Amino acid sequence: MPRPKSLNSMRRLLPVLLLVGLLAPAQAHAGNRLFEKSPNLDIARRVQALLLHAGVPVVMTRTSDRTTSLESRTTLANGRRVDAFISLHNNASPSRSANWSEVYHQLSGGGSRTLANMIRGRLATNLGQTAYLKTRRGDHGDYYWQLRHTSMPAVIVESAFISNRRQARLLATSAAYRQKIAQSVYEGIMAYQRTLRRASTPPEFAAETRVTVPAVPPPESVRGRAINSHIVRLTWTPVGGLVDGPVRVYRDGVPIGEAPLGQTVFEDVWAAPGQSYRYELRTAVKPSDLAASLESSPAVVGVRTPPIVVCLDPGHGGRDPGATGSY
Repeated sequence: MPRPKSLNSMRRLLPVLLLVGLLAPAQAHAGNRLFEKSPNLDIARRVQALLLHAGVPVVMTRTSDRTTSLESRTTLANGRRVDAFISLHNNASPSRSANWSEVYHQLSGGGSRTLANMIRGRLATNLGQTAYLKTRRGDHGDYYWQLRHTSMPAVIVESAFISNRRQARLLATSAAYRQKIAQSVYEGIMAYQRTLRRASTPPEFAAETRVTVPAVPPPESVRGRAINSHIVRLTWTPVGGLVDGPVRVYRDGVPIGEAPLGQTVFEDVWAAPGQSYRYELRTAVKPSDLAASLESSPAVVGVRTPPIVVCLDPGHGGRDPGATGSY
């Protein structure tokens, strides 16, 4: 007896229905989910390691997967009197094609803008993508709490887009990619340090013709120490003998000042934090019958200034996962 056509049709459809049933759950959950809080913390720890290796003290707003309020983060940074606050994030956009970096600075500009621009430039170079320098105004000044409630230069770094499938995959699976981001932030911070010095006016003798004469005795017992991150104090003992004169001070080969005859202390008030300087002190003589001034061989001393203190804020964490992406 022939089978009913409807039953035959069902038998033919059954493998297809089973296949659809097997595939449907996989398609519904295709890809892996990524919460922003995870790469944020990983990148922050990498920046921390680089800074600590360079001797830069670091304050972390969180070191584990826990919830931290915006107020607690800025209160910590203000209370510890850090010199720079960097909040590390990854972006999200309705457009899945968004794939650039953004660095936000305080509306007041100043050091915040300089710091942001240093980091922005390194992100663009190291990641090989466009990076924008931005601000955002709100009802009470800066839109973002971290920028509005910090008493030091502060920036927010949005390194990549977690909503972009390719960048989400890199953030989730590529330690090398996260290291590139960390290296960019680190390099930007270190470059920012070097800008933190007062402008100096070249001393008058910088324009003179200067001749080194070994017979002129250099200062003796030269010492140098950093008073703080911006001031270096140099001391010496006056030279003896028939030849005596003012002491000229050079920093890394550049003349920065002159101490008059009899003075044995000079302060370099134009130093920047976290720098290693080579100072040369030379006794100077300017005979009336010569157009050039004569200088002794240098007495050399090296000094390193204390670095800035940095607060790294991985943002989000715990019950606050931040943006969510898939890859």
